[in-house]
Amino acid sequence: MITWIRSAAIASGKLPDAFAFVKSAAKLIEEKHNIKITASRPLAGNPTRVFWYSTHDDLQAYEREHQKINTDPEFQKMLGGASDCFIAGTTHDEILQTI
Repeated sequence: MITWIRSAAIASGKLPDAFAFVKSAAKLIEEKHNIKITASRPLAGNPTRVFWYSTHDDLQAYEREHQKINTDPEFQKMLGGASDCFIAGTTHDEILQTI
């Protein structure tokens, strides 16, 4: 099992917009590509971060499914429109393998 996790810091004053983007993007991805993206926020620590994650059967499935997401024009347009919601350079990805 592969788990992908992305985190990003939210720009000042953009918390509602960032959460709206995350929810809309996750909904779009699930409806168009049948890929479940779950969004979370910290209850402790820095509250101006957001996390997304998805699980995949194996690394090949992760690559195939994220290729669909990253080449989707509708998602790319949505992503471009939300760029001011996040602090540049704070996006961090992890790809984890279940042991």
